[in-house]
Amino acid sequence: MQNEALRSYDFEFVGGSANLYKFTTQRSVEYDVRFKPSADYIPPDEPWRDDLYELVIEVAEAPDPTCIPADSAIFPTIVAIITDFFRTRQRVVLYICDDSDSKELARKRKFDGWYTRLGDSFFEKYDLPTVAAGPERYFASVFFRRDNPYRFAIVAAFERLVESDK
Repeated sequence: MQNEALRSYDFEFVGGSANLYKFTTQRSVEYDVRFKPSADYIPPDEPWRDDLYELVIEVAEAPDPTCIPADSAIFPTIVAIITDFFRTRQRVVLYICDDSDSKELARKRKFDGWYTRLGDSFFEKYDLPTVAAGPERYFASVFFRRDNPYRFAIVAAFERLVESDK
């Protein structure tokens, strides 16, 4: 019998310009995981700019879209997808917690918890300072492989980006 904590779903790499991955849970909830090219966030002179992607995790379809059940296999599935995406290249991924439904803090906590549970020395995560524009709060993290030769430049570029938005 498979250990519940390590169980994950099979996923499919669909591809396309948004590097789409798909998987479906045992309760028929379909997820899309995208890595959208996001070079526009960074100045053109950064050598790693073309390897910057924004991670988007969303429910594509669900029997009841208002009630998405908790599922312990989602975390290992997302980790497997991220690992697959990083397998061949030194990519940089930006995760912005969606604030369209006022659940951005819950998303940040979930993502932080996933990263903590990962306990992996393969990735390094840097949390960007919270950006506030009026009542909105934006939580974001950038992560990359620890062996990325531009890791210090990546963190510095995002610190400059946040400072310029204040």
